[in-house]
Amino acid sequence: GMYLKRWEAEKFAELGDRLTEKYNAKVLVFGGNDEVSLKKKIYSLMKNKPVVVDNLSIGKVSGLIKRCNLFITNDSGLMHIAVASNVKTLAIFGPTDPSRTAPYGKGHIVIRKGLPCSPCWSIYNVGVGKVKCIHQTNECLKNISVEEVFQKVKEMVER
Repeated sequence: GMYLKRWEAEKFAELGDRLTEKYNAKVLVFGGNDEVSLKKKIYSLMKNKPVVVDNLSIGKVSGLIKRCNLFITNDSGLMHIAVASNVKTLAIFGPTDPSRTAPYGKGHIVIRKGLPCSPCWSIYNVGVGKVKCIHQTNECLKNISVEEVFQKVKEMVER
């Protein structure tokens, strides 16, 4: 069910290109071993090719994250590594409850839609086949636009 927590690859790719064009950002694409095809998709969609982080230990991934100026992420374990490393974090939340798992501390931002059905993901229904979107389309993430995230990034960068 973790795929339900992922913002769309197309949107990450568009955001990465916009950040590269506006801020001359160097974009790194992180993800787990089960997300290789997702990382390749983001890479293929981007005009300004990112660095795809592959085949590294969690310690080396953590070291790379510590060198980032900003970490844009879904609600994930890597989000927590970024926060623990004092990296400004912009977290995109869908079905999970930010009151339980949002980035802790100052300087971090959570973007979510807060639909009436959200959050629908809890510790009681985690597991394959247990979490299902009542809309069948994951509206809580689908409705978060690239422009909305870009504007929040702009606020964070200009602060």
